[in-house]
Amino acid sequence: MLINLTPHPIVTQAPNGKERVYPPTGPVARVIEMREEIGKIDDVPLYRLGYGKVEGLPRPMEGCWMVVSTLVRQALPDRRDLVSPGEMVRDQHGAVIACKAFYTHG
Repeated sequence: MLINLTPHPIVTQAPNGKERVYPPTGPVARVIEMREEIGKIDDVPLYRLGYGKVEGLPRPMEGCWMVVSTLVRQALPDRRDLVSPGEMVRDQHGAVIACKAFYTHG
């Protein structure tokens, strides 16, 4: 089973061209962003960015993969049930329309 914990549909494209859509199932898994203003560049704030804990992620479930952002997956290297979209398929304008693979920790 694959559940989508991102805020948008995930479209996969198999080598034979078959596509499948995984709608968001919520909640959205996110990494808490921490920022500190450290100055300005031409009157625009400059922030030092850091990341904290992950929120919105359920516990591992037997036989279940969870699609999350690359940032969430990288924040939790011990979670072997997390995947993020990889090997993107783009349209003629460069917009992502599908993924041909998933990435996980090995």
